[in-house]
Amino acid sequence: MGVAGIVGTALSPWITERLRSKTARREQLVKLRLAIYAELLRATARLATTATTSAASHPNDAGQIGGDEFDSLLGQARVVASEDVYRRLNELSQLTEMFNQHLEEAEPRPVFPHRQHLHDGAVNGPLRLQHRKTLTDIAGGIAVAHGRVQDAIRHEMNR
Repeated sequence: MGVAGIVGTALSPWITERLRSKTARREQLVKLRLAIYAELLRATARLATTATTSAASHPNDAGQIGGDEFDSLLGQARVVASEDVYRRLNELSQLTEMFNQHLEEAEPRPVFPHRQHLHDGAVNGPLRLQHRKTLTDIAGGIAVAHGRVQDAIRHEMNR
């Protein structure tokens, strides 16, 4: 019994310090997650708003969504995010890529002056209208995906 007491007393500071450093690492990870999640929520909200606006605007006025900032945040999230949050972010990323592809297809192409009479009304032609409808549907999906990311982050932070 005496040896166990001596060993316990000798190891006690080491065990305490180890637990303290482990707790500090956990707290640091939670703070990092929180900062990245806050940036992600801002970026995904901006992405959803921009997608909705771009889908409703004239093809010449619409611009691609996402970009380097969003890709950078995805890279950071890959390191610290939970599986559920990262899966939701991947869904959002895929919808963003799909939106940008359809946006390119919906943009009017230049028309040579001698063929202009064949393309009058092409901006509102059936194919262009179908692309605009598809863009609107994808933009709605992006808004839903943003909500799912938000829910996944909220669920993770409340655990």
